[in-house]
Amino acid sequence: MNAPWSIRTKTGTAASNGNVGRRRFLSVTGSVVALLLAGCSGDGDGGDGSPTPTPDPGGSSTETESPTPAETSTPESTPTEADPDGSDPAAFERQAREFVELLVDGSFEAAHDRFTESAAAELSATQLEQAWDQVTRNTGSFVSIDAVAYQGETDGRATVTVDTVFSEVRSEFTIYLTEDGVEGFRLTDQGEFAWDPPAYADESAFEERTVTLDATESCDLGGTLSVPTGNDSVPGVVIVHGSGPVDRDATFGPNKPYKELAWGLASRGIAVLRYDKRTQACDADLADVTIDDVATDDALTAIQRLRDHDRVAADAVFVVGHSLGGALAPRIATRDGGLAGAVLLAPGPARPIEELVLDQQRHLLDQQDLTGEEREEAMAEVRESPSTTARKRPRRWRSRCFSDRVAATTR
Repeated sequence: MNAPWSIRTKTGTAASNGNVGRRRFLSVTGSVVALLLAGCSGDGDGGDGSPTPTPDPGGSSTETESPTPAETSTPESTPTEADPDGSDPAAFERQAREFVELLVDGSFEAAHDRFTESAAAELSATQLEQAWDQVTRNTGSFVSIDAVAYQGETDGRATVTVDTVFSEVRSEFTIYLTEDGVEGFRLTDQGEFAWDPPAYADESAFEERTVTLDATESCDLGGTLSVPTGNDSVPGVVIVHGSGPVDRDATFGPNKPYKELAWGLASRGIAVLRYDKRTQACDADLADVTIDDVATDDALTAIQRLRDHDRVAADAVFVVGHSLGGALAPRIATRDGGLAGAVLLAPGPARPIEELVLDQQRHLLDQQDLTGEEREEAMAEVRESPSTTARKRPRRWRSRCFSDRVAATTR
């Protein structure tokens, strides 16, 4: 059986997102990224409904983070019954789920080993990585697997769907398998998450405009300034992010909590400045930055920018810090020296971050159907992982990050 693979792409240059991983990006257009068998009946012309083969993609590269297996969920497969022909739907579901998990983990060689001999000859591990990078470029980072369902078997080839959630879209993998392995797959986007303004926001009560904040010599931060309508002087608020590469709205799926907070405050007569975090907007080598580089300094820049606005009362500017931003709010206030106050939203950590990471991972593992031994093995990986523990971060990051513990600085 000849099994040419096809990928619908439009190559292009991806925007840099920092030296924080090893992935390469390729642009992709259309709602379907297809890597499936063309011409399985032997005619090779896509007569089975698969797309016509196109040249392998190429393009320029950048890097980003990807989640580890400990960060992903492993749901129960949809209950299935054995087929009359003796095939094992549960086994096919397990193979499909494991294949997706290998892609998520970045284990492309291992995923490639799951291919049938003919499929492996048509698509290399490198091409598989490029195809997956197209997926994450278009859909955002992987969040979870929602469901795995066996759809039946035709001519010795089983079809399994894997419903997945990414940060920007919900998607459905359709994976084709035989007893020898994965024959092909395609990924269909099921639409971007829609954001609805909160009921308490009155869009007629304020105006918004885009601003730019200086961050480094080579990078500026985009921001949005929401100012109540009218001519009176108003108080102002700067929103400071939590940890991670966060945009000005703290976008995650359909959620935009910073935007909702800004609209709510602006509807009630308070000017709000929110901005993209440096680790989201700029090329940053995380091995050589401090907490001031990625958070404190940019917050101070934003505060001064808001204070300089002709409608904002210079003596009525506040900082609202969320999570890590809340932990840093006392440091920011001390460095600025002129804030009217600071608001801490779910501030943290008030105890060492390495303890919190382990507690969070332990809670997530408790939600999964794991044996005690499997849970301990997973926790051991978390303890040793430099990407999920603070104890292996640069010393100066740790010393500055935790020098202003909320419990100490708010006494």
